[in-house]
Amino acid sequence: MSFYIQGGIHGSGLAGSSCHCNGGSKGLGQAEAEALAAEGAAIVVATAKSVTDAERVVRGLLDKGGRAVSVQADVSRAEDVHRLVQTTVKTFGRLDILVNNAGTTGPHLNKPWWTCPRNCGTS
Repeated sequence: MSFYIQGGIHGSGLAGSSCHCNGGSKGLGQAEAEALAAEGAAIVVATAKSVTDAERVVRGLLDKGGRAVSVQADVSRAEDVHRLVQTTVKTFGRLDILVNNAGTTGPHLNKPWWTCPRNCGTS
């Protein structure tokens, strides 16, 4: 887990709020984190595997005057989600917005969703 916190001037729309951006280390998740930060939200970039990418996103947000942290967490694991929420509340005092953008890859994606077991792709 890496912490980077810095204050700065933000858009006023989400000032004072905080956001989990699961899967926020690249692609659409990164774009969502950047857009929310531009409106003043403090961002928690959560990633299961792409820690270096998450830290790069956080540095970019800080360079623009944002408030952000990165947390390695697999949102398919309850204990990781619990730690993620605890970290957010401890760091920013609250949790207001969830961006559930985490994804998965693997052979289960080639099957119709109704044929997958309940925990398909989460182990």
